Amino acid sequence: MKKKIRRIIVILLILVVAILIAIFGYNKLQDSNEQEQETIVKKNVKVITSETDKKKQPVSVTEDSIIFNSRPEYREGDVIVSGITSTSKNGFIRKVIGIEKNGDSYVVKTEPAVLTDVFEKAQIYKRIKLTEDGNKSASYSIGKTENTYNDVQNVISQADNTYRTVMLADKKEADDEDNGTDYVFGKKFEMESDPFTISGEAGFDVWLDIKIEIKHGNITCGMAIKSKEGGKILLKCGKDWNKEEEWGLWEKSLPNYEFVVAGIPIVVTNKLELNAEAGAELEGNIGLSYELASETTTGFEFKSKTGKVKEIKEIDYDSDGLQWETISVSGEASAKIAIHYISKLYGCSGIDVSAGISGKAEGEANQTANTDLEGGYAGSLDLSINPEIQGELIVDIPVFAEDLKKQPLFEAKMKPLWSKHWESSVKWKDDLEWTETGKQGSKYITRYSEVNNIACPVFQFDVPWGWKIESEEVGNGLDKIDEKVVLTNEEGVTVTYWDCQHQLGGRSELMLKADISKVADSEFKPTIPDGVGVDESSADEPYANLGTMIVAKIHVTGEMDMKIDTEYSDCDSVFYAVVPESYVGEREFIGQAGEVDEFSFPYPTPYAFIAESEDGTFTAGEEKQIINILKSFKEAE
Repeated sequence: MKKKIRRIIVILLILVVAILIAIFGYNKLQDSNEQEQETIVKKNVKVITSETDKKKQPVSVTEDSIIFNSRPEYREGDVIVSGITSTSKNGFIRKVIGIEKNGDSYVVKTEPAVLTDVFEKAQIYKRIKLTEDGNKSASYSIGKTENTYNDVQNVISQADNTYRTVMLADKKEADDEDNGTDYVFGKKFEMESDPFTISGEAGFDVWLDIKIEIKHGNITCGMAIKSKEGGKILLKCGKDWNKEEEWGLWEKSLPNYEFVVAGIPIVVTNKLELNAEAGAELEGNIGLSYELASETTTGFEFKSKTGKVKEIKEIDYDSDGLQWETISVSGEASAKIAIHYISKLYGCSGIDVSAGISGKAEGEANQTANTDLEGGYAGSLDLSINPEIQGELIVDIPVFAEDLKKQPLFEAKMKPLWSKHWESSVKWKDDLEWTETGKQGSKYITRYSEVNNIACPVFQFDVPWGWKIESEEVGNGLDKIDEKVVLTNEEGVTVTYWDCQHQLGGRSELMLKADISKVADSEFKPTIPDGVGVDESSADEPYANLGTMIVAKIHVTGEMDMKIDTEYSDCDSVFYAVVPESYVGEREFIGQAGEVDEFSFPYPTPYAFIAESEDGTFTAGEEKQIINILKSFKEAE
């Protein structure tokens, strides 16, 4: 009994689907028939299709001639319309201007023709759904009254659900290879190009709408590309940079598509591309991400009566906005996904559109441990998600009308789809300067005094976000170095604290020359060092004459091998150190520990606090960070 009930249910479902398909198919047929009735083809128009007798098909097609093996039945003034054939993949519309015999062949001389040469009267409204393996189309009738392009769009949009229901009967579409998205076209991706890493996924469905109205020799025509897009994108820019980068993620030349109206084949060529773009003009680093779903319509409408082109540009979207993260950033960065469409009639005239969505952040922000600031950031950023549409009306050879010319489209900048101004507080600039973290580990305090239980200078310095203590060495008073602490970031830049018993020395044959300049004041204010009694101190001691301490930039400009050279050879490297202001100027130094010895200061034994990189260069963001670290060096509170 249960089996019979199941069979009955299955049969009923099949009948319902069959009835729906029949109804929708009938409606489509009615729409198509109405368009056929509203279309009148001129009497001098001749048609070639793949079904034409092979003897009457051309053996070759060039820019200005069509070649046949047998004498064609054409005369001067005839208009030839070709669909997709073995010799003309894009089809064509040509006007005959002469016929010549060349050996065993017949050469039909031609010139370009346009749709008004083909149709006396026409009302053609076609929507083509683009797919990987072959396009599908539906025709719609909008009646006999004058209608705007938006009227056509509304009618087609209302019928779109019906159209897609009918397309469900096409099993081939359901069997398309999975691209990892919920759309007909799409791709998951991860691309790298220093300093960018961009990843995510993007998918889209695409329909091409074609409108052709011809009456009394005038034409109103248009093409519009309607797409539904969805995707998510993550951009990481890891260091200072001023650069733009573009990646071609996916490209597809779709099969040429032919539909027939009143016996006239109309051929559409389509090419699709998916691109990702990133741009940055910043110091520091940033990560941007966003998710978005949108519906976009872009195209044009031309009226020969006025000679004017009207742009069609509509966009609707859904997004939670732009997310971001950084350690320290100043400048701007953006990430973009763009779909590039090229659709033409007969491969000659049509539209070239790039429609993209860009996420952009601009401003200045730092990570902070200030618990009074929500989110762990200080600064101010302008965030936005922006539509970026560029296009061109293509007229390689006129097809719609002789006076329709190639021209740019969508030059006007569009308003952001989403925007937000973020700032940590009204006094966000002061927030950026905040250094007292109040968090254990964000401030390092030297340990030689504590470990060895003796009175001596104790220093402190900041350890900002993105930096870590790579190594700590604390001696017992018997070593040359009492304490050495190395602070480093992800790029290998180091800031090293040295506490030495005496000058390290070491024999070297290399002498260096450097220019020393002040870049910031130091928070270190020398007094009488701990461990030195007041009665033991003297104005003659070196530490008593240190004066003002600064953060200095040491630019090494020359080097000389003292064994063989008599003059310096040029070199170019930089490091930074906390030194007395009296060090400013040009200095020469030698020794294996030349940097430490030369740029230490007596307090009363030698101390040094020096920032270096492997190649002697720093990005602007790194320079800013190490100056702040060196600046924070002072006696522990």
